[in-house]
Amino acid sequence: LVKDILAFANAWKTTDAYILIGVEEKPGDKAKVVGVTDHLDDADLQQVVNSKTNNPVRFAYIPMTFEGKSIGVIRIDQNQDRPLYLTKDFGSLKKGAVKIRRGSSTMDAHPDEVADMGAARVEESPPVPIIQFEFGDPSIRERLGRSIQTKSVVLVDRPPVNINAADLRVLRQFESVSKIAKAIRPVSISPLNRPVDPKELRGYREKMALLSPVGFWVKNSGQTCANGVRIEVSTPVSEGLILHDECSLPSMPDSGIWAIAHKVTRPVNPDVVVRQHGNVWTVTIYAGRLQPQAPVWIEYVLYVGSSLSRTVSLEGSIYADNLPVPQEVKLLIEVEAERKVYHESDFKAS
Repeated sequence: LVKDILAFANAWKTTDAYILIGVEEKPGDKAKVVGVTDHLDDADLQQVVNSKTNNPVRFAYIPMTFEGKSIGVIRIDQNQDRPLYLTKDFGSLKKGAVKIRRGSSTMDAHPDEVADMGAARVEESPPVPIIQFEFGDPSIRERLGRSIQTKSVVLVDRPPVNINAADLRVLRQFESVSKIAKAIRPVSISPLNRPVDPKELRGYREKMALLSPVGFWVKNSGQTCANGVRIEVSTPVSEGLILHDECSLPSMPDSGIWAIAHKVTRPVNPDVVVRQHGNVWTVTIYAGRLQPQAPVWIEYVLYVGSSLSRTVSLEGSIYADNLPVPQEVKLLIEVEAERKVYHESDFKAS
């Protein structure tokens, strides 16, 4: 696979090249789609190839469905910093050997072909950035990959308790004493210390219990700066699924100074923005200018919640001012919905 990727990257071509995985070639006849059971991880494949080459190879692994079967597509960009070769031996591949594709065969390039690659490199347009995008934890600066697991807590009312007549009389007496105590207690309410409606507080906490924060990591692994980087991914609107950014989080019930502080701390220009367009959730991540080889953890996060256990697929594109063709991207979130019993008294304002 490394040999074929290098050969296609070094080949003379007027468009991007493609390697199909899960398709059986039949000489003289239509190829047969057999599909794959597991997909390669793009980040792992990038690491395997680009840790062994003299210059980064611009390519991407894209899972697709064709004729009802899952296949893998490796797209190799037309523009490459050729010649590309291994800096050390790898299996049967020798250090310094320049592989090239001729027709349906992969072979070593002739010395004059290698020289032509070097001459053409001077005339070619500037290299384009290569953007890697994954989940990440900004608090500990850790990459989390393209698939993560989160938990949503679904708060469920505690079932009523059956009590006998004697216990009921005791409870009623206690309630009467409690009402008298509340009536004679001095009450002081100011604009900064308003009582919270228990129903509002309950609704707020039910919404917040569903949500889990999801962060992002982005890196320009190319050799030139990426300007105006913007990632846009989307997922269908589904029953029980909710997405929020920092600005659209449910508002805390009005409890005076704490509610004011909560509203004031919300960001003015967040770099993660969630919008609903019809039956689609759209998440836009603004990464700005990315220097070569510099990893960036996005400051703000996405909040994901679901009342049902499900897989949330975020699919879309990566854009940049100096990226001629948007890069495709796909992330997966496995949401586990956990039911938790609670009682109305758990949400009484203190």
